[in-house]
Amino acid sequence: MLRHSVRDAIKTSQFKSCKANNVATKTLQPSLNLNLTRLNARQTNFSRRYTTTGETAATKASPTQQEGVFKVDETNWVEIVEHAKTPILVDFKAEWCGPCKVLGPRLQKLVAERQGSIQLAVVDIDENPRLTDKYNVTAVPTVHAFHHGAVVDSFMGALNEDALKEFVDKIQNHGNKQA
Repeated sequence: MLRHSVRDAIKTSQFKSCKANNVATKTLQPSLNLNLTRLNARQTNFSRRYTTTGETAATKASPTQQEGVFKVDETNWVEIVEHAKTPILVDFKAEWCGPCKVLGPRLQKLVAERQGSIQLAVVDIDENPRLTDKYNVTAVPTVHAFHHGAVVDSFMGALNEDALKEFVDKIQNHGNKQA
């Protein structure tokens, strides 16, 4: 859509008047072609980032759970996080984040060991900027622990396995006390 706006602007009388005033169009044209090339590249990157094969609006809006992990976005946040009956860890991450790739499997393993007494949800910060802003996520990875819809604890960065186990145990005990 942006690409068409630039093309339409080229056809406007402003650019025609530049030609009429004998402005060097040879220098103007390459810069416009370069800008169109950049816009095409941005549009392609945008398409790659926000569409995945086989994913429709219906599947994206419904709560998805893969390997014990909920993929949460703005549409299913209330259903999954705020109405969770057990404590839920929400991992705010990004695909490009190296420490996130280390922390994710560690969290999955610890949550799986708890056999349903605690849950894990993942939020992609690039796809969900409102949630990121609402919960003051300023760095990734950030993990917030929720119970009954409220944040009970959180940490930033990739913790070592012992510290992470201690954090998950504390959240699990918090849930047991409240039950």
